[in-house]
Amino acid sequence: MKIPGKKLFCMALAAGWLAGGLPANATTVNFEITNLTPAGGLYFSPLWVAFHDGNFDTFNNGEAASTSIEAIAERGDSTGLRADFAAGANMGAFDTVLTSPGGFPGAPIFDPGETVSAMFDLDAITSSFFSFAAMAVPSNDAFIANADAISLFDAEGNFVGVELTIFSNQIWDSGTEVNDGFGAAFTTLGGEDTDENGFVHFHEGISSVVGTLNANGELIEDYLGDFSAGFEVARISITAVNEVAEPAMLSLMGFAVLGMMGISRRRRQLA
Repeated sequence: MKIPGKKLFCMALAAGWLAGGLPANATTVNFEITNLTPAGGLYFSPLWVAFHDGNFDTFNNGEAASTSIEAIAERGDSTGLRADFAAGANMGAFDTVLTSPGGFPGAPIFDPGETVSAMFDLDAITSSFFSFAAMAVPSNDAFIANADAISLFDAEGNFVGVELTIFSNQIWDSGTEVNDGFGAAFTTLGGEDTDENGFVHFHEGISSVVGTLNANGELIEDYLGDFSAGFEVARISITAVNEVAEPAMLSLMGFAVLGMMGISRRRRQLA
């Protein structure tokens, strides 16, 4: 039986509507972070990860740290940063916090040599840029993060991914506490921290705690006293797993499904 032109048009329109509800150029990716420091090296707090359209600004070099950056740099607390993101990011953006399955005694942080991965679905328009932040420990206020969002797609909307190696001379100092080691997280030095009221800048190193023990009972090695040496700290890679079907293909699929529904309906009417 021939399907009337008007009915065919309505079926195609419905199929297009169904496809329109799905994201264009969506890509499933594998996100992976590895702590590259050797045993007795640096640890990292749970990692805040965000995907957005590039309009969210985490912090700026040379400016006073926000209370949210202060919290993550001094305590590894991403609660404020997540609230800032929820309030300032555009539709379709999302964030999460990655934790270590093993972790430091009493906290799910990343040990030296540890790798953690997760899967995400990204859209070339709404979640095409990437931001991250975590505290580097032991320290008073050291953290790893990207001041400028990193693009994961090219100008044509094709996923290009990223493999990013973070070096010690790229570790940030929030400028919120004096780096004397007193009151520093994950150290055994004790004491009370002192407010610095400074600005975000690159961290020089944790020389004040070299030779003491971290909270895991390990000796803090001499090389951690000088971050300008540029040793490897962490690696982040974001690679494509598979791509979701494009809207054009989804329209054809929707048309086929609706067509089959129509045929089944006519058969029931003729029975």
